[in-house]
Amino acid sequence: WCTVAAAAYAVWMAATLSAGRGILQVSCAARNHAQRGAHSVRLGALATAMIYRSILVSLFALGAGYVLLTSQIVLDPWSEMDAINSRTLPYLYGTGLMLCAFMLAWQQPNKVEVSRRLLPLAAVCLVVITFIILLPYTGLWWALGALLLLNMLIMGERRLPILLGTSISVPLVGWGLVEELLEMVIPL
Repeated sequence: WCTVAAAAYAVWMAATLSAGRGILQVSCAARNHAQRGAHSVRLGALATAMIYRSILVSLFALGAGYVLLTSQIVLDPWSEMDAINSRTLPYLYGTGLMLCAFMLAWQQPNKVEVSRRLLPLAAVCLVVITFIILLPYTGLWWALGALLLLNMLIMGERRLPILLGTSISVPLVGWGLVEELLEMVIPL
């Protein structure tokens, strides 16, 4: 839950920044519009530092949560003594993310421009987090159908046959191949 909470906080921050609400300071909107186009917002120095630190704290918390969850991976008895096992890469990824966030904390951003085109990315991240949360309640195939449908809507697909065809056929084919043909049950 720590990882999901950190990821949700990061998505909330990205959505807040993308929408131009909250702690963003818009100055000289007409001049900015003429110079950089309609898709960027210039931030003040205090807001920039606060946003920068918040993102770094979120990344550090995400890495720490990942390392914590990695420590709970159960190892096979024959791989417990190996130097490289199923925990090695997740430990490296989580530790690397924490080290990058820690090293970036010593740098000061000079100028930050936030593009409003980040809103679809924040929406996709939110859909993925929703997918992860829905997995135990709805099962893999229903959650996968919802994930495909929502991500195609976010990316701009509006043709109903393609939306419904893909979001229904991919989970059905996956269910047929995995659970019926291969007779494997995915325990979720």
